This record gives sequence, C-alpha cells and structure tokens, in this order.
Amino acid sequence: MRPMLLLLALLTTTAHTAHTQSTLVNIQRAFYVDAQQHPINPQALNTVIDTLSWKVDFNRLHKNDKFLIIGSNKQQPDAIFFKRNNQTIQAFLW
Repeated sequence: MRPMLLLLALLTTTAHTAHTQSTLVNIQRAFYVDAQQHPINPQALNTVIDTLSWKVDFNRLHKNDKFLIIGSNKQQPDAIFFKRNNQTIQAFLW
C-alpha cells in the first residue's frame, strides 16, 4: 500500500480523535452538495475551495474523487487532502 493511501486509511478510520475531527467527502454529485451531508462548518468548505482552486477545478470533479478534511468543525481546516486516481494534493495549516 502506498504511504498516502495508508495515511488516508488511517485518518478516515479515526474520525473523532481528541479534539480533531476528520471527514471524508466522496464526490457523487458536486463538492458542496456532498460535503453538506457531513458536519462541516460552511466556512471550512469555502476555505477548502479557496485553498485548492488553484490546482483543482471544482466545476469538473469526477465521481469518487475524495476530499479528506481534518479539523472540519472549525472555520479553517488543519489539513486538506484531495485524491483522484493517482493524483494527490495536500494542503496544511502553517
């Protein structure tokens, strides 16, 4: 198993650890529609879009693209992972 896939698997299995929450959004229709099915702060969703829009075209997402949002109950996530097939994009709060 590749290191990123292992990290993704570990993070998704520990959804509520201490005060950090992680949420996996699996795209079926559109990012915002699918993300609203989870307890994610709407401002955090906007941060995800603002952070990744330079690299991810949110108007052309594919079914089963995945977003892992860590710290999703806050306005600014601690980390964001995007996965499509063999492409992975990561962003971290610095």
